[in-house]
Amino acid sequence: MVRADPKELVVLQWNCKSINAPGRYTECDNLIKAIKPHIVLLSETWLHPDKNISKFKNYNTTYRKDRPAREGGGLLMLVRDDLRHKSLQVNPIANSMIEAQAIEIYLAHDKVNILHVYNPEQTLDLDHLDPLVDRLGRKFLIAGDFNGRHTLWDPRTNHPNNCGNNLSQYIISHPNIALATPPGLITYTSPSSGKTSTLDLSMCSNNLIQTCQVTQLACHGSDHYPICTKIALAPDLISKRKKDHSGKLPTTVGWNGN
Repeated sequence: MVRADPKELVVLQWNCKSINAPGRYTECDNLIKAIKPHIVLLSETWLHPDKNISKFKNYNTTYRKDRPAREGGGLLMLVRDDLRHKSLQVNPIANSMIEAQAIEIYLAHDKVNILHVYNPEQTLDLDHLDPLVDRLGRKFLIAGDFNGRHTLWDPRTNHPNNCGNNLSQYIISHPNIALATPPGLITYTSPSSGKTSTLDLSMCSNNLIQTCQVTQLACHGSDHYPICTKIALAPDLISKRKKDHSGKLPTTVGWNGN
């Protein structure tokens, strides 16, 4: 099992397929306790504004992006209590199906931005993704379930879809994006056919690709596998003494606002 190293930033991402499904919260809680990641990115939470979930121990700061108008979807970001960070407000993009949230992580003498994405469609309009990526800054990680099929990250696939074709060209042509997901990393198993594929991706800025490691973890109930991304960047952590005196006050600031 992967454990957090003090000199590494550890991000856990998982399409949990409903955090309130029977046993799913416990599965997630056990996974978090075993790994102790700095950031947890959960997609397809299936939460509505009127639904609550219990806090995860040592992760009292949470950022939710529910899908209020229809079933499914939803994002949940958990931040470990000792991590210095700032929430970044992601404003909706007109006519876009992409669900996204972002956070800025403080390092000792730098910062890194993380963009959490869920694309519920097998199509992808790059005009909806590009404005989010453009605001990520010099160092960044993009993680989430894109529902894109392409040989660039899944050599097994025989039928690339629109999302996969568009996203692969975007990665290849973008001057500062590298695919961190190892080709062929299984992130999803179809419950009906048993076929495996790579739908959950990690991408990073070019200056992080040599320090970024992405691995699959054991399945925990969902048809998607949890994915752990480790980046060789030491996060700026808040000591207990400092928290006792000054308090931990994460701030949400505008990011891609119009």
